[in-house]
Amino acid sequence: MGENTQVGSVIIGDDVEIGANTTIDRGAFQTPSSVMVSN
Repeated sequence: MGENTQVGSVIIGDDVEIGANTTIDRGAFQTPSSVMVSN
């Protein structure tokens, strides 16, 4: 099994709530300001 190189980033805006047990992986992901992320 080989390694996979990932490119990208995670950008989290201002006033963002990330709930318990929420996983954010590296990749093409962006949240604007004043967002609530929950499971």
